[in-house]
Amino acid sequence: MPELDSFLNSTDSLASRENDSTSAYQFDARNERSSVGNVMLRDASIDNAKMGTAVIGTAQIGTLSFNEITGGTATLGGTSNGDGVLSVKNQAGSEVVKLDNTGMTVTNGSITIQNSSGSNIIDSKGIVSTNNFIFGGTSNLTLRSTTSSFYGTIANTSLNIVLDRTANVLLTAIVQARVTAGTRITTPVASDVQMRLNGTNIAGPTMNLLDDQRVNTYFGDYTTAVYTMSRQVIKGINSGTNTYELVYKTDAGSGGGTLDVIATELNYVVLGK
Repeated sequence: MPELDSFLNSTDSLASRENDSTSAYQFDARNERSSVGNVMLRDASIDNAKMGTAVIGTAQIGTLSFNEITGGTATLGGTSNGDGVLSVKNQAGSEVVKLDNTGMTVTNGSITIQNSSGSNIIDSKGIVSTNNFIFGGTSNLTLRSTTSSFYGTIANTSLNIVLDRTANVLLTAIVQARVTAGTRITTPVASDVQMRLNGTNIAGPTMNLLDDQRVNTYFGDYTTAVYTMSRQVIKGINSGTNTYELVYKTDAGSGGGTLDVIATELNYVVLGK
């Protein structure tokens, strides 16, 4: 005999088994939990849903704010999308920055780039020279003399060039000098100056200020006229502290003599940083 429910109906009747029925929506939810098929979601929202490998194909997204996008990689161009473009426009609607598969183009705009200390090295006017090209120099109008045939440092002509990394540096030197002698010199005079970096000649041949000149009577003394000579060279210099200086020597021949350096000026400009 079949069992009866509280209403004295058979428990096998359809009325007693209605709670076991499953609606179409419940079937979809139970069997297709990982996908949203063709169901219509009118006023519903998906708050914190996880869409693992889901794909939004031809969906229409009304408004999308970049404030809601974080992480990941935005890829423009490439073999599968050669026309990918990022365009930035001004208030008038004109394009000022364009990023595409050919690079970046700035039109009627500016690029501001700062170095590690926060100083602008490029701004709307171009390269900021004071933050890119470091310079230094020294000048001296004191008479300095030598009678030695061996190179020695000219006093007050030493500069330290401190670099954070290897860089090309423009080095310049201007020297005014003369030779004086106790007697008339009849043999060629070899008196010269070198530009040296860390003890090494960097300007090729020595700066022969008075080479092959003979000391003649000049204002009643055995002396040459004052000669002015300049030289410049671009040199790759290593990082660290580097010493830039002038050295000089003289060989006044049988009559003896002195090389007088009257004025010097040294300068350097680091070509970039």
